[in-house]
Amino acid sequence: MLEERVLQGPTVEVQSKAAADMVRHGEQARPVVRRALAEYRGNEPDVLVPLAQGAMKQRDWQSLPRLFELMEHPDPRVRGKAGAAAGVIMGADYGFRAEAPPDKRREALLRIRLIHSNMLPELQRFYPEKKPQKGTYM
Repeated sequence: MLEERVLQGPTVEVQSKAAADMVRHGEQARPVVRRALAEYRGNEPDVLVPLAQGAMKQRDWQSLPRLFELMEHPDPRVRGKAGAAAGVIMGADYGFRAEAPPDKRREALLRIRLIHSNMLPELQRFYPEKKPQKGTYM
């Protein structure tokens, strides 16, 4: 299973390939991408970037808290993809720039978190989680 290879793969190459493959499975993979993104605690950009991309591609608003964490990652590629994903999911550019100085990034992230907390009740109401149908994913 791809999720297991992301989380427990023996090498970064195996983990990153599994993460990239997961993104290609479409909407049915949303809960698996979300779990892998939430549970992956490695620091590897080659794994985190495709997981953030998967959340963005699927517009998975439930992944936003983890994406916010990744917007503070030391690697600008991870920060950038997480920031782009948050912008796509939330439907606007809130001024987060991965290459900005840390104080500017913190300021933008605080603004984004506040907007998210205000949006959350509406997101939950309009986008209830759909259960995947049996046999449709991996």
